Amino acid sequence: DGTVRPLELSADGQFLLAEVQPDGLEPAVTLIDLGTGDSFAIAQANLAQGVALANFGRSVLWGDQAPTNSRLFVDRFEHQCDVVGAERSATDELIVCSNGRTLGHFGDTAAGSASWQAPRGAVDLLATDTGWYVADTDGYVMAHGNAGEVSAIGGAQLAQPIVAFIGDPTESQTWQVAADGGVFAFGLTQYYGSTGDIALNQPIVTAMATPDLDGYWLVASDGGVFSFGSAQFHGSTGAIRLDSPITAAVPTDTGDGYWLIAEDGGVFTFGDATFVGSAAGTLGTGERVVDAGQLPPGQSGYWLVTNTGRFIDFSA
Repeated sequence: DGTVRPLELSADGQFLLAEVQPDGLEPAVTLIDLGTGDSFAIAQANLAQGVALANFGRSVLWGDQAPTNSRLFVDRFEHQCDVVGAERSATDELIVCSNGRTLGHFGDTAAGSASWQAPRGAVDLLATDTGWYVADTDGYVMAHGNAGEVSAIGGAQLAQPIVAFIGDPTESQTWQVAADGGVFAFGLTQYYGSTGDIALNQPIVTAMATPDLDGYWLVASDGGVFSFGSAQFHGSTGAIRLDSPITAAVPTDTGDGYWLIAEDGGVFTFGDATFVGSAAGTLGTGERVVDAGQLPPGQSGYWLVTNTGRFIDFSA
């Protein structure tokens, strides 16, 4: 009959149609798909039957109803985000979760609705003034907001998963980097080399583009740094026994140095990069640094972001 009814989560984890309220009115709700951000409505379903999930494992839930266990479930999904990357400007912050969900605001576009669910997990984020891009381990790159489409390696048979997406999409210059150091260039970018045919001591975990976009650095979890194109080698922690693996790296504005950041918040400086503090010994239980960047223009220093979405600033 076309009636739209909300869903609720039963005690045994099944999705059921929500009961009509005592006053006979339907709860005011919005149906959301936690996988893709699309809205769904279920009509002519039997209250006694569990509601099947949509294709590709997408979970259909509802929000904004009277307090129930299902509201708590939605809250847990929205706030229990395993952050894998972040972008930041003078006024905006944007984070991406491992399931591809983006939260925050950047430029002219706000994030916060349930977002695209990466096939094997999101790994990196690039933002522009009009939108942002989420890259996943399979090589797919999804554009959000008003960001234009970009080419990507998605769909190809990869020897190792993608771990980084770097460059400048607005200039049609981007690279995808795999854990074995394989580099895939798209748009107007040049391929300057890779470690794909080198036996690495530890896998590549992140990468940095040079400010002029004429080169890049690949960084391994032991802090080994591999430079290509115009990128210059300024040092590494490859020969140092680290307490925690490297998870993030940030180039200086000049390209004459960089910061390497460990999972425990330790910061290592090379070239003209200046040390202004670290988060080592200050993180909470289970908290780890997953990304980093320079403070916005006009400020000197850097920020770290943890898997909980907490930003930690260090300024000169």
